[in-house]
Amino acid sequence: MKKILIIFCVFLGSLSFAQQEDKVDFKRVEALIVFNQFEADTTVFNTYEIKLDILKSTDSIYLDAINMKFMHVALNGKAANYNNDGKKLVVYNDFQSNQSYTLSFIFFVSPKKAMYFLGWENTGRNQIWTQGQGKYTSHWLPSVDNVNDKIEFDLKYLAPEGYEVVSNGKLISKTEVAGNNLWTFDMQKPMSSYLVAVTVGEYNKKTETSKSGIPLEF
Repeated sequence: MKKILIIFCVFLGSLSFAQQEDKVDFKRVEALIVFNQFEADTTVFNTYEIKLDILKSTDSIYLDAINMKFMHVALNGKAANYNNDGKKLVVYNDFQSNQSYTLSFIFFVSPKKAMYFLGWENTGRNQIWTQGQGKYTSHWLPSVDNVNDKIEFDLKYLAPEGYEVVSNGKLISKTEVAGNNLWTFDMQKPMSSYLVAVTVGEYNKKTETSKSGIPLEF
């Protein structure tokens, strides 16, 4: 009987998580990803803001966030009540339907999957690349693992000079910042979180324009 009760409670908990898409619509992420050290198992320091609409009143929302640490978690600019269990960041509040909220925080992560640092411990070319499909972007960026949930990701990356950065969306600016370059990308349409991608490396880049006027980089 005790085992049945435990299984039932776990089932209810997982069911409440599964039903989140009926309660909240995550609209847009703005994040700054800072590659402050280029080495294996590096810790990535980031700032993050996500805008969301509440579809049904609820007492909590969550983002998938694997093995991350959080600071300054705020909801609409005020300190938020939250729990980080190493798999999800759960934020508690009296969320009201038809209301919009902004969740922001600083987070730290040393990705074990989905983001890979290559070359610093061998003779290969230094590079960073991600693989969200089958691995989940939530290993390096708080997101939603449900492929049916689509979000607009507008991301910035701070990387040392001499490194090229390629990511989703249109590159709208590249600015020098104290020996680094700040790369700013803008997306126009939402997509599943697993499609978020970035590549950083010492690449030779060639730029062309297609017959339809679309800029291409190789």
